[in-house]
Amino acid sequence: MLKRITQYVTYNEAQQIILTNPHAVYLLRGAMGTGKTSLVKAIAKAVNKPLCLMQGAQTDVGDLKMPIMKDGAFVFGPNESWGLHTGKPVVFFCDEFSKMYPAAQNAVHEVLEPDGAFCGIPLHPDSIRIIAGNLDEEGLGDRIRDHTHDRVIELVIKGANQEEMLKYAIESRWHETVIAFMHEFPECLLTILDGEAWTKSRFNSVTRRGLEGVSDIMHSSYGKLNSELLATAIAGRVGSPFAKDFQAYVDYKDQLPNHDEIMKDPIKAKLPATQGAACVFIFGSLTRIDKTTIGQYMKYISRFEPEWDMMFSLGLAKGKQSVAFSSPDFRDKLLGMTNSGLLG
Repeated sequence: MLKRITQYVTYNEAQQIILTNPHAVYLLRGAMGTGKTSLVKAIAKAVNKPLCLMQGAQTDVGDLKMPIMKDGAFVFGPNESWGLHTGKPVVFFCDEFSKMYPAAQNAVHEVLEPDGAFCGIPLHPDSIRIIAGNLDEEGLGDRIRDHTHDRVIELVIKGANQEEMLKYAIESRWHETVIAFMHEFPECLLTILDGEAWTKSRFNSVTRRGLEGVSDIMHSSYGKLNSELLATAIAGRVGSPFAKDFQAYVDYKDQLPNHDEIMKDPIKAKLPATQGAACVFIFGSLTRIDKTTIGQYMKYISRFEPEWDMMFSLGLAKGKQSVAFSSPDFRDKLLGMTNSGLLG
């Protein structure tokens, strides 16, 4: 294995590097569930190119190309589903490349060469090429050979930090209980790269992908399953230690007023009884608020403790600017916070 000096990058830093130098070939490595696929999807969206997603661990040579007869000789024809034969620019992403059979890695290698091609068909020069795998420390059987390493820029992703994850989760409309839990317990975002802190964490069976799975469970099952069955499903996704602590946030959700109560009378609607319930409400409001409801929500949240009111305002300013600045009341509040020095 070629020896390299490893420097870790965040989700946003990796995206910046790739978009600045899109003609290189990239190897993304990171712990399970740190958002490698989400990163590549964001890059494809940013450059407005179709994503060619290849699941490497599930792909063999026969899935990639097949011999066909042409002019009395055999040539290889590409699998149509990858879209590598169209001549159009794509974002090519071979996930779990380092878990592919050696023969399948060899078949993909043509794409990674300086003048990328597949089955002899040149890739569009504006295509972006990325392969990915897990960390050696995880012991998942990943293997990158030296001649591959020598063709790529390796980026070891330590995952999105807490601020990035909260922003992503709010924009992606994760369930408010999960967002609030991440805010209060950032240790659930640790990975194996965090060393002893991760090893000793009671949440070391949790990944960012797992947290998204918990959000999906909450969206689909909250109010439909009793608390015991809901906890069982969540424990099955990310482990019992997380499920037991997370149950408190499910209980907080039960304490909150519903949307209709706030719309009807934000001054009289019941307030959260605990700090945890206030946290769940704030993040829930950031996922669902729009230009038609911001006024009522601002009236209601103005009754909270100042730190929660400020968290709501800052979160709205960062995550939903068009909604936030559509409200004269919000603009006045932000100006007041600035003049008082609360925003530096």
